[in-house]
Amino acid sequence: MTNRRSLHNVVSFAVAGSVLVALTLLSGVLHGRMSNRWGQTSKLAEAGVLLADLPSIIGDWQQVGTSHELSGEAAAALECSGYVIRNYVHRDTREIVTVGLIVGPAGPMSVHTPEVCYSSREYHLIAGPERQTLKTPDGLQHEFWRTTHRSIRLEGSALLVYYGWNDGSRWTAADHPRLAYAGKPLLYKLQLAVPVPLADSPDREDAGMRFLRDFLPVAKHLLLNPELR
Repeated sequence: MTNRRSLHNVVSFAVAGSVLVALTLLSGVLHGRMSNRWGQTSKLAEAGVLLADLPSIIGDWQQVGTSHELSGEAAAALECSGYVIRNYVHRDTREIVTVGLIVGPAGPMSVHTPEVCYSSREYHLIAGPERQTLKTPDGLQHEFWRTTHRSIRLEGSALLVYYGWNDGSRWTAADHPRLAYAGKPLLYKLQLAVPVPLADSPDREDAGMRFLRDFLPVAKHLLLNPELR
């Protein structure tokens, strides 16, 4: 019974994570589009097309289910360059990670941070944001913010959220993203939602960081750096 309940919690978190990732990633874009301040460019269009090539298998992680799709009305309102929102499961540990990757104009990409949407009736923010660093095999040092949220409905469960921005060079956890990326022709935003037991040791490397170690080298080839084109 305990195992079945744990599996149910993980699946529930995965579904909730997909929805919340979609909402928080795209909220800034909606704000910008409704203000009619940004338009598509050839570089933005190219960057959006590249994201569609994100593989369904990344290291030990395999996509589960179909990619999250926006409704036709939402997609028309957004006019964003491209996005990918998926669930991946580790083939050995069965841990699930929801990843959202979106690209668009720098202004709307940097407007909102996830803790605003996650800290609602469903979750309480209990830690963070804390800056996490990760070095990839190419020698680049990347940064992400990490927050921890306690579930109100699922006892003993928590949700880790990682997020960061990339102008095509490396991932950073900016203190003031709107200022940091002002004037950039495009900006990527990456967000992960990772369900974990509430009592998990903070010293243990979580599934989110392990996913990033596999994900970043793969995603690197899908990111457009306008300064090199």
